[in-house]
Amino acid sequence: MCLQAGRLERTREVLDAALQYVDETGEENWYSEIERTLGALTLAENGDRGAAEKLFRQSVARAEQRGAWGYALKAAIDLCEHLVEDGNAAGAMHILEHICAQVDADTDFPDLRATVPAALASGNGK
Repeated sequence: MCLQAGRLERTREVLDAALQYVDETGEENWYSEIERTLGALTLAENGDRGAAEKLFRQSVARAEQRGAWGYALKAAIDLCEHLVEDGNAAGAMHILEHICAQVDADTDFPDLRATVPAALASGNGK
């Protein structure tokens, strides 16, 4: 919410506190979400696209390792939007196809159903 409101300094404070909590407790359930949000914050703060992409990819990988497909999807969406903006629609399609293949067809992921067709359509011809 802070990031969406443009409160970058406050977002950084919250994420730093979350990282400290993870370090102190070893509780990593939210770690992929922290990395995803750090990627978005990095883009907002200084536009470092390489660093943001690395954070998005780490977030996807960490969520996948835990079998946390909702978090993997959120990170993949951010990563794919980033890749499409950089002209790499094929890479974005590959990531979405991978995530889709991992998610059981009977599982209800409204974000997945809403995002994948639009992302795949935007990648056609690129």
